[in-house]
Amino acid sequence: MKKFLLGLALVLVLASTSFAQWGSNFEVGRRYVHRPEISVQDEWWTTMGSTNATDSSLEFRGYNHVRIDYDITGSDTVIDVNLQCSNDSTWMSGDSSTSVSRDMYKVYDLSGCADYNVYIEEMNGTTPAITVYATPFNRMGE
Repeated sequence: MKKFLLGLALVLVLASTSFAQWGSNFEVGRRYVHRPEISVQDEWWTTMGSTNATDSSLEFRGYNHVRIDYDITGSDTVIDVNLQCSNDSTWMSGDSSTSVSRDMYKVYDLSGCADYNVYIEEMNGTTPAITVYATPFNRMGE
C-alpha cells in the first residue's frame, strides 16, 4: 500500500508540474545573450542609415513577445536603448525607447518583423556598460 501511495503521489507531482509549464498557454523560446558587455553606444544606424545590416540582430519569427533583460555596470549609469525592427531590407527605430539605470527587464510586443536588435542610443555615467539578454515567447490568444 505504501508503494501505491508513493507512486500515486509521484504521478500527481509530475502531472501538476507539467501542467504548470505547458498547460498555461505560454510558450518560451531559448534565452540569447544578445549584446554582451557593450561599453560604447551604437552609431551604425544614425551614421549609415536604415538599410545597413547589423550582426547583432536576432530573428524571433513565430513569437509575439520578447523579454529583454538589461544588466548594467558602472557608477551613476543611465543607458538609453531602443528595440529596432527590420523587414529584411530596412531597419526601423521603434517608439520603444527605454532609459535603463539599474538591472531590469521589459517585455515588448513583437510587430511581426523578421529581425530585432536592441540599439544602444546613449550611455552616461562612469565606465557604463550593458549586457542585453533576449527571451522570445508566445502568449496564446494574442
